[in-house]
Amino acid sequence: MAFSSQLIGDLKSMSIPDIYQWVATNQRSGYVFFQRGIHEVKVFFLKGDIINVSSNIPDFLLGSILIRFKKLDKKTLANILKLQIKNKIPFGQLLVQSGAITEDDLIFALKQQTIELTTYLLDWDQGFFYFEEGEQKYKYYVKIKVEEVLFESIRRHDELELYRKVLKESDVIKISDNSNISEQFKDVIDGKKTVHEIIYTIGGDYIDVYKQLYDLFMNKKIEKIGTRSDPYDPSIKFLIALELFGKGRVYDSYILIKDLYQKYGKGVAIKNFYKNLVIFTDNAFEKKLGGEKACFKVNNIKLLDQKIYLTPKDGYVVSRLGEHPCFDDLRKVCNIEKIELKLILLKLYKMGVVLLKEIKKKETKELPEDTILVLLEIIKNEMSGSLETITDEMKAILYFKSGKFVMGYSVSDKYSVISYLEKFLGKSFNTDDFEYLFNKLINENIFKIDELEKSLEMYCNMLVREIIKSKAISNIFAFNDFFGYEINININLLYLIALTLTTVDKELNLDFDLGQYYELTTDSEKILELFDNYVVIKNLIDKFDENSIDPVSLRNLSTFEINILKILFYLEYLKPTGRYLLKVEELKNLLHDLQNKNPFEIFGVKKDNYNIDEVKKKYVEMSKKYHPDLFEDKERKTIAEEIFRTLKEAFDYLVKHEQEEESKLKIDAKKIFLAEQLLTSGKVYLNMGRISDACEAFIKAYENFNMDEEIKAYYGLALIKRGDFANGFEILDDTKFYNFNDPNLYYAYLDAAIRLKKLEKAKQVLKKFESEFKSLSHKVDFYKRKLGVN
Repeated sequence: MAFSSQLIGDLKSMSIPDIYQWVATNQRSGYVFFQRGIHEVKVFFLKGDIINVSSNIPDFLLGSILIRFKKLDKKTLANILKLQIKNKIPFGQLLVQSGAITEDDLIFALKQQTIELTTYLLDWDQGFFYFEEGEQKYKYYVKIKVEEVLFESIRRHDELELYRKVLKESDVIKISDNSNISEQFKDVIDGKKTVHEIIYTIGGDYIDVYKQLYDLFMNKKIEKIGTRSDPYDPSIKFLIALELFGKGRVYDSYILIKDLYQKYGKGVAIKNFYKNLVIFTDNAFEKKLGGEKACFKVNNIKLLDQKIYLTPKDGYVVSRLGEHPCFDDLRKVCNIEKIELKLILLKLYKMGVVLLKEIKKKETKELPEDTILVLLEIIKNEMSGSLETITDEMKAILYFKSGKFVMGYSVSDKYSVISYLEKFLGKSFNTDDFEYLFNKLINENIFKIDELEKSLEMYCNMLVREIIKSKAISNIFAFNDFFGYEINININLLYLIALTLTTVDKELNLDFDLGQYYELTTDSEKILELFDNYVVIKNLIDKFDENSIDPVSLRNLSTFEINILKILFYLEYLKPTGRYLLKVEELKNLLHDLQNKNPFEIFGVKKDNYNIDEVKKKYVEMSKKYHPDLFEDKERKTIAEEIFRTLKEAFDYLVKHEQEEESKLKIDAKKIFLAEQLLTSGKVYLNMGRISDACEAFIKAYENFNMDEEIKAYYGLALIKRGDFANGFEILDDTKFYNFNDPNLYYAYLDAAIRLKKLEKAKQVLKKFESEFKSLSHKVDFYKRKLGVN
């Protein structure tokens, strides 16, 4: 952040009154930002006078003050919040316009808010602050001299110090002598509430009510019977972010570490903790609330509870849930970064303010690792949704509608769309959330939509070509998962595939019989149009004789040309004529090969993990190809009948095997839930360096549920940490542990591989680790030395 003045530092070196006086003396306009622990305060000035304040501290929110002074009730507040978001009118202004309060009420509350926050700030003897130059415009605001605010705030602060010496806000009190006590106090002082709760229940001026309680105590009308600890944790920055995370206060930890990451994102410790916290939040949201297809409803009864306080962002999210209850829709209208929105919802869910309504069905499908085949399947089946593809160098999301490319992006280091836009505009955005940034660019007129589309079109061309050239580690398609904004990106996937295949020596893994005659199912002009009239496609089509090509001509084509024919065949723009040149000897060799394989080998599947629908597809394709009716002479027909029978027996066996396995599968929901809790605990212990506790948690998680890939991976880590390198390595090697983006899993794998002398595997994993965790170069160098590589 570029500061417009030198007023920045720690409150140990400059007091609150001195800061106020500095702004007033120099007649500055702007705001002073204060932060202590998770608490933040902004005090706005206009030519040295205070005109407004804002804070994330619940006691000092404008709505909270209005409620305490009985100017507003909680139900009205909730309704005004909803109306505010819908009409995009400032909260105070809307309160007046709606008739909920008068203009005098608002000015009174703004002044009270300023004095009470300043009084609160006077307690701060440590914390961070800075002054940011600039003018703020408000329709309703107070204009108070700094001297007036400080005079009143210091008076109140001195009174509070006197009262707190004998009666603290955390003290629980009861009546010991009810004579001469007002009925109002008798009703509230019930032996269960703290001083703080009583003050808020009585309402009005905080100091006035406190003084009355102080007088009652000094006159022995009330007595203390216990205390409750203050819910706020005082402290600052990075170390507290770590502590908060360890205590499970993930939202507060995220706010702190995000602020640090934005200012000092190049620091290794800060960056790693931020990245790990993001991963942790994604996993927690997925497991506790069902992921990004979760839908919520507001618990209005809980919302009216006087003990519940919402921050501005909490209230903002709550007010949007009525119209947009599902996470994916809510995110598009809230313009809050995805991770922060998830944490707010997790917090509100834990508080009981929101309830889980339902989880919209999110149908996903794991597709082949060959991304070209994946793209062809999307095109052919006119699929709508998003494709998450992970390669050695990136993780990318591509969006499609009816098989047509809509938008794509990556936030991985090498192909980051955010870095691309930062270079294009010459400025830094300090965010990893592209959809949040996209909204910001449009709403703040940083980019016009047509300019942004042109820029992203160039980026998407580059990104898709790189994805096509790379071998994916995984490809997962989420149906009906759409990009949140209307955008017009003109990308022809077939053209890009063809263009990339001309530069890559690669043979597509699609069934295509070079012994078959083929013919086009549509005219050549249509084929050329599909590929944007790419000249190399035209040259290939010219080799057809009256839309037909024979086996001899096929065998004379290049690998690239065969690949294009495979694509046309897969998309059903090319079909076999039914005439074969398969010789008797070729059929005999095929039959012999089938008879020497088990059913799993015939269809190329693993015994413990296969999709019967995919097997059925292969069975149908092979049956069509070698069906006896395709052969006219008796000898080849007889061999084909035997091939057909062998295929059918193998397919029937796999169907029966799958049914038997499904009948064995019994899942205990309670054990799954316990396993997930243990896994989360284990990760927290791991981050805290409590290795023994982490290993115990991971092993217990595996004992309760061993079918989860992530639990299995951390179980392997636990075995390795306990010295069982052989079994731990075997388990980790059998998982896609790299999908969980945790360097600890890489360390465990590399340690075991080196110990067991699995050096080639270690080198391959180290290469991926180096590309995935560029900030951990010292660890990369350490393992390179162990492996003896440069």
